[in-house]
Amino acid sequence: KLSHAEARSEWFFGEGERFTLAGFYKKIDKPIEAFAFRSTGQLQTSFANAPEAQLYGAELEVLKYVPLSGVSESPFFASRRLVLVANYTYSKAIDEVTDFGTEFQPNDQTHKRAERALSSFDQRHKFVAYGMWHAPAGFQVSPIFRANSGRPFNLLVGTDLNEDFHATTDRPPFAGRNTGKGPGFWTTDLRLTKDLSIGDSAKVELIGEAFNLFNRLNFRSVNNTVG
Repeated sequence: KLSHAEARSEWFFGEGERFTLAGFYKKIDKPIEAFAFRSTGQLQTSFANAPEAQLYGAELEVLKYVPLSGVSESPFFASRRLVLVANYTYSKAIDEVTDFGTEFQPNDQTHKRAERALSSFDQRHKFVAYGMWHAPAGFQVSPIFRANSGRPFNLLVGTDLNEDFHATTDRPPFAGRNTGKGPGFWTTDLRLTKDLSIGDSAKVELIGEAFNLFNRLNFRSVNNTVG
C-alpha cells in the first residue's frame, strides 16, 4: 500500500522551457528493501519487506533550449538548438527493521522500535542531467550524467555479542541501525542514434550506446562487518 502526497509548481520562462519545483511525502506499507549480509565468508545481498517506510523530499528540474546559431555560420546550425534537462532530488527515507524471516532481524529482539532509522534505500541526493543534439548527417547525440550520494548500511560485529543466539544481527556497542555510509556514485553515458529510410514507408533506427565513459569505479556494496 502506498499513500502519496505531492505539491508541484511549474514556471514556463520561454517557449517549451520550464522550471519545476515539487515537494512530496510517501508512506509505504511493506516496502521491498535491499540488505547485505555475510554467508560462508562471502558478502551477499538480498531483499526483504520492511513493515513500513516513510519517504519525503523535494525535487528541482530545469528544461532549457540553447540556440546553436553562434557555433558556426553554417545554415545547419542556424536552425538547430541543444536541449538540456537537469534534475536534482533531495529525499530522506526512514523505516524499521526488515521482516523477521531474514538475517536482518533487530539487534535487540525485544525492542524493534529501537531499529527505526534511515532506510537502507535512503538516498539523500540524486542528480541527473542529459542533453539532446541533432548533429550533422542525421545523427542524434544524447549524453547523460548521473550522480547520487551513498546509501546507509548496518554495522555488524559478526558474532553473537549480546548472546541472544542471533550472531548475524549484532552491532557494535552504542551503534544505531544503518549508521554506516556507503560510497557515492556517478557515471557518464552516451547514446548515438540515426534513422535510415528504407523505401518510402519504412525506416530502421541504428543505436549505439556507451556506458561509464570515464571508467569511474563505482562500488555495489561494502563489507559491513567491523568485528
